[in-house]
Amino acid sequence: MYATGSNIVIPTLSKADEKLELGSHSPQPLFQKDKEYTSVKVQLNGQSSANSIESFFNRTLSKLGRDVVGPPFGKSLIVFFDDLNMPKPETFGAQPSLEFIRQFLNDGGYYDAEKLTWKKVQEVNVAAACSIRGTGSNMIPSRLAKHFGILNMAMPSPATLLHILESKMGRYFSLKSFTEEVQRVIHPVASAALYLYQQAVINFKPRPSTLHYVFNMHSLHALYQGMISCSSSDLTSQDMAVRLYVHEASRVFCDKLATNRDQELFKTYLVESMQKYFKDLATKMVFTKRYLNECGVMFTDFHSSLGDDKEKKYRLVNDHQQLVQTLIELQNRFNVSESEEYHLVFFEDAIQHLTRLCRALRHTKNHVLQIGVGGTGRAVTARLGAFISGCTFK
Repeated sequence: MYATGSNIVIPTLSKADEKLELGSHSPQPLFQKDKEYTSVKVQLNGQSSANSIESFFNRTLSKLGRDVVGPPFGKSLIVFFDDLNMPKPETFGAQPSLEFIRQFLNDGGYYDAEKLTWKKVQEVNVAAACSIRGTGSNMIPSRLAKHFGILNMAMPSPATLLHILESKMGRYFSLKSFTEEVQRVIHPVASAALYLYQQAVINFKPRPSTLHYVFNMHSLHALYQGMISCSSSDLTSQDMAVRLYVHEASRVFCDKLATNRDQELFKTYLVESMQKYFKDLATKMVFTKRYLNECGVMFTDFHSSLGDDKEKKYRLVNDHQQLVQTLIELQNRFNVSESEEYHLVFFEDAIQHLTRLCRALRHTKNHVLQIGVGGTGRAVTARLGAFISGCTFK
């Protein structure tokens, strides 16, 4: 659990400011010490309707009396509506799903569409989240917004993000007994990662042709996950740590970029981040774009273990021919276990795509979106990648 970083909370000034009481339609505070609470999340989208919200209430709430519904006796329910401003307005601006929520907050109940009777709701509070304007979302009606105590969850400052990255990497490297030489790269790597993130947000914006250009704090977390993937026995020098940073930064940011121009621009920013923050490290790498192109850096966890889960270690690929032979052997094992055989030619692009897929699948709760025209081998690569990673393909 510690290695994932999902249960680490870094104390910051912004975190202290967030310890505020959320608003609701009830005059009482959202949380009371003498009550037992349960919660449920409702994910709204552009097609959410009033009927879907009513169906949720009918499925979730129990009958407490004649025309009275709520959670089981002795409990209070908190309903969390995510993406509150996602429902698409109708032709003349109405948003029935949001009007249903407004009616519930305003009057403490809702109409049963089948029986045409009023249902009073007890012991239910509402919390919600929405995105800011200018991100493709819709406006929330003021008649609904007035029922909430509104908190602006602003993006953390660069100093806060740097503190979070350094703290998480520092704790992990210390806990896993990495050498002091390796631990000295924590601040340069965190600073360089933050610089890359800022450049990606500014220069690679989502457009109609590149809607998947989305870079946020999940990107920084993904890079952090990659930096803690190697064991202390494999990550023994600053040179190896810098190579790992180059690989993980390329996977997190560059793999999303759809044009050669954007990829070359990313490499420029990557070199700038290295020249700016790694100049005092004892590394043999040359911080130029030409060096990065000629000396491709690749880490995998299967090239020396043939997919054996007990022996998988995330390591630098030093022998390209060994990697190709490993992929051929894994493909043969895959063909034995499947009804349909595949005979792939492992050229350079195919190898890189397959290793990127396996890298994403090795992390908990990670998902992969393959973008490309039909006939480029997306399905076959996904099948083989899932087999190598020990996943089930359906």
